Amino acid sequence: MENCDQFAGQDPFAGRVAAVAIPAGKRGVARMLTRVLQHRFGPVPTWVSEKIAGADLSSLEEWNFRLIEAQSLDAVFFDPE
Repeated sequence: MENCDQFAGQDPFAGRVAAVAIPAGKRGVARMLTRVLQHRFGPVPTWVSEKIAGADLSSLEEWNFRLIEAQSLDAVFFDPE
C-alpha cells in the first residue's frame, strides 16, 4: 500500500485557475476526491478539475460514493441514463 505521506503539502489544484473557485470548507473533500481519481485513473484532465472546482459539497460527496465502483471518469461525473 502506498504511503499517503507522499501527498502531504501537495495541492492538486496548484497553478490552476479552478483552485480559486473552491471555498475552504469544501477544499478537503475536493482534494481527497482528486487524489483518489489520480490513483485510480492517472492524471486528472482539466475538465474534471474544473467540474470539481465548481461543484457544491453535495455533488462532491456523491462523486466520492460513485468513485467506489466506477470504471471510468464518465461513470463518476455523469448521471446514468
